[in-house]
Amino acid sequence: MSSEGGSFEAGPEEAGLPAGTTHLGFVAATWTAGSYSVASAQFFRRTHEPGACGLAVPTGGCEVARCPSAGRMRSENAGTIDVSALGSVATLTYVGDSPSGEYTAGMFPSSVVLGPGDAIAFTSLGGPDVPSFDASVVMPVLGQIVTPAFVDGETIATSADLDVQWEAIPSGDAVFLIATDTGHQLACAFDGPTGSGVVPQADLAALKALAPGGRATASFLAISRSQVVAGDWVIDALAFMQGGRGVGVEFGPVTLE
Repeated sequence: MSSEGGSFEAGPEEAGLPAGTTHLGFVAATWTAGSYSVASAQFFRRTHEPGACGLAVPTGGCEVARCPSAGRMRSENAGTIDVSALGSVATLTYVGDSPSGEYTAGMFPSSVVLGPGDAIAFTSLGGPDVPSFDASVVMPVLGQIVTPAFVDGETIATSADLDVQWEAIPSGDAVFLIATDTGHQLACAFDGPTGSGVVPQADLAALKALAPGGRATASFLAISRSQVVAGDWVIDALAFMQGGRGVGVEFGPVTLE
């Protein structure tokens, strides 16, 4: 599914959303090995260019997202969101005026180490733009990438398809993501148990065209997701597991050529 934002502009029925829904929201919890647990959120209307680099992960295939906010996660206002896990709560607070404001990241205490199967609950009483909702998701198994190897100075050719291989995870998706220093991103979601996927050359070239310098960061994550409907909003609850330096080395700087 190659897009440059195409799937975000499609009507709800074409995108596989429930009839009557027109807007998209994302709430997420991420654990990075050897580091921290963090929560985040983003909501945007389908009637304008979303600037949704960050949490808008495709449900299959690859998407190139144009980010007019240069990487900022602009968002509509859903009010304060409590994210609960392992007896602790991270609070997401909206800052600024909608729709140009954003949600600040919510940090869990350092003692909170999210593991596979741990439940994450998201609760919002609603805000001026998004109605109240409750959503939940469980953390996936940490995936380990095999190819490409993330080493400093890695070069990714944009003249050919890119093969991605990982140690198969039992459920959920494997996400390969390239974020440029211009704030754009290429996100690919593959079926986790398969252990392999292909990033199309056309998507790599489209991303390179948005970042002529070629400087970027690549990431590999395991993801699980669930979905709830609140009014005319469809909200995805996401849980990410990512390795860190020395733990699978699941991210690093790359250059697009």
